[in-house]
Amino acid sequence: MSYESFAKNYVLDLNRSIRQREELEKLGALAGSIDVLEMDYKDDDMDRYFKMFSQLNLKAPMLNCLPTHSRTLIHEGDLRFKDNIEVRVFLLTDMMLICKKLSKGSSPLYKLIRPKYMVDRMIYFPKLSSRNNKDIMVALIFVLLDEVGTSCHCFTLTELAKEPNPQGTIKIWEQKLREAKLTYDLGVWFAKNPSRDLSEVEMDSSSDYGISANSGTKTGVKQSSDDLNIEREARERVAAMLHRSMGASTEYDFSQASMNTDSFDGT
Repeated sequence: MSYESFAKNYVLDLNRSIRQREELEKLGALAGSIDVLEMDYKDDDMDRYFKMFSQLNLKAPMLNCLPTHSRTLIHEGDLRFKDNIEVRVFLLTDMMLICKKLSKGSSPLYKLIRPKYMVDRMIYFPKLSSRNNKDIMVALIFVLLDEVGTSCHCFTLTELAKEPNPQGTIKIWEQKLREAKLTYDLGVWFAKNPSRDLSEVEMDSSSDYGISANSGTKTGVKQSSDDLNIEREARERVAAMLHRSMGASTEYDFSQASMNTDSFDGT
């Protein structure tokens, strides 16, 4: 290995280690800031049994991913839930949390007001509104599916009335949702193929990635700058969160071939 390659891989190793620590710290802080979901069953026994399993454990392993692959906080912000409830929304790798802000100075800061919405069971569509003879995206409509692909719930997330740039806010959320879905799919793919390179995912026709990824990732289709940025960030996020668990060492090989995030087309 040349000195230049050694230095480059050392910096990559260091950056991924730092990012992984920071992401885990953010996840821990988030877990401590959210109070658990409560349901009013009007029956003491039902209420007691529900609370036995109501703890929000954000460090629990992600379904179908490696046990060492921790979820991360991808995006957060204030939105309106079902058009009339102001909420704080937290988007993680595999789930979305809909929370209500508690009074200032309270601890925890937020309270979960809806069950966790899992990213892999969630489909969303843009809601358009005509303004100045132009259709703009003002909200996202979410459809939740059960284990057999049947609709079981539907809701909207809309910008706040005081938001100065509503279209920009919703567009950012749409991009972050794509990033979360891609990040999770890459994590699932890597759990099934731990000895393979992340760059091989486009070549694997059986991969779940091929279903949810933007069509621009397919061979021969030009990707937009947004597509490229989303894919690059998703790949790097997975690589960083699996970094140490895959045995990276500052004494030997910093390159982690199995964690190469470059795609075959050079992006």
